[in-house]
Order: sequence, then structure tokens, then C-alpha cells
Amino acid sequence: MPALVAELDACGLPETVVHGDFHTGNWRSDGGAAVVLDFADAHVGHPVLDGLRARMFMPEAAWHLPADAWIDAWHEHAPGSDPARALELAEPYEHLSYAVRYQEFLDGIEPSERVYHEGDPAAELREALRAARPRTA
Repeated sequence: MPALVAELDACGLPETVVHGDFHTGNWRSDGGAAVVLDFADAHVGHPVLDGLRARMFMPEAAWHLPADAWIDAWHEHAPGSDPARALELAEPYEHLSYAVRYQEFLDGIEPSERVYHEGDPAAELREALRAARPRTA
């Protein structure tokens, strides 16, 4: 993880307010400007967490659309940064972050509701390990 954090830092994106659950179910629009809802998971952190979140809610073939918009926005906001590289690197970090968030959620809900998310922290840890494995050609 220290090497991953160093590589993410080298991408030049500043810590910022992160929505924390930035997916299509939390965006609304009446055809004009979009509005983002549900800031229950907001925190200060690396913006790549929001950049990756939509990926799990859409087909892989369409992933480039929000990724490109996110990359373009960060190029404008932080000239000289490398948001595309941040997206490539951050999958293990994303899963570790959500393992913590799911555990915090479980710690705060009533026992009868735990059944719906009981395995989520462990599943996210497994995904972090999978994503951190070196890719073979």
C-alpha cells in the first residue's frame, strides 16, 4: 500500500471532499444541470474514489464515458496532473476504502439489517487483493 499511495500522490490530484458513493443512483437531472444527492459517506480523501465508483454500476463498454468526463474535469482543475493514471492505479485502494465504509455501516445498523451486508467488508478485501496482484500478459 505505501507504494500505491506514493504512485497516486505522484498523479498530482489534491485531496478533496469525496462524495463517497458517487454512482448513477445518486445523480438527478431534469434535463438541465445535474444534482448529486446522498452525502452520507462524504469525507476528505483522494478524488479517485469518486472517479472509480460509477464503474461498478454500468456496463464495461460504457465505462469510458464517465471516466473520460472525470479525467477531463481533473485536467482542467489540476493542470499537469495525471488523472487517467490515477484511475489505472487505484482499484485496490478503492476496495480497501469500501471495506472500511461497509464495516462502519455494519457497526451502526440494527442486527436485523446486518444480513444484507454482512459479507461486504470481506468481499471488498478479497477484491482489493485480486486487484493488487501483478497483471500477467
